[in-house]
Amino acid sequence: MSELYGYNTDLRSMTGGIGVYSYEFSRYEQAPGDVQKREVEARAAEAEKD
Repeated sequence: MSELYGYNTDLRSMTGGIGVYSYEFSRYEQAPGDVQKREVEARAAEAEKD
């Protein structure tokens, strides 16, 4: 999902404001290593706050 952040803005910019998109769940897949690392670090930081 994080890869979709900003996609709507980019799509509208490229299509003159008329582009739309939708998505639906297809399947689970293992996240790439960089995404896993980012998530673990973000959750660890949140846990430290509590």
